[in-house]
Amino acid sequence: MKTLLVVLFLVVPCSIHAEESKWKWTGTDTAYQAATVLLMATDWSQTSWMMRQSRAEDAARQGSGLDNDRHAKPMAGRNEANPLLDDHPSQGRINTYFVATIAAHTVIARLLPKPYRRVWQAIYIVTEAGFVAHNFSIGARVEF
Repeated sequence: MKTLLVVLFLVVPCSIHAEESKWKWTGTDTAYQAATVLLMATDWSQTSWMMRQSRAEDAARQGSGLDNDRHAKPMAGRNEANPLLDDHPSQGRINTYFVATIAAHTVIARLLPKPYRRVWQAIYIVTEAGFVAHNFSIGARVEF
């Protein structure tokens, strides 16, 4: 949670120090970026939850001797789909990935002029909304 707060502090200075003209950061830009960060944070939480569940369920299965698919639980054996993360990333790796992604997205959004910025933000909003919806559909929870 502390890490998320640090990342959110990146959004505020970007909106305060914007210059006039096509580079000006607007309230709409802040709303789009806040939506992006919120969706990324939700994906982060879901990814963390799924990996914790997968590890716990795999350990429970192995401990009980039930190591076949017939007895598999919903998250057991689940691999991370993001090719930039390992199949079973550690919590540290998950945290590093999402902090870096949120920070990089915010910096890039700030550096782009208005028309490109809005496209950049919209693409991420749609993409992350899809990831979050998929994660919910397979039973992932959000726990901050």
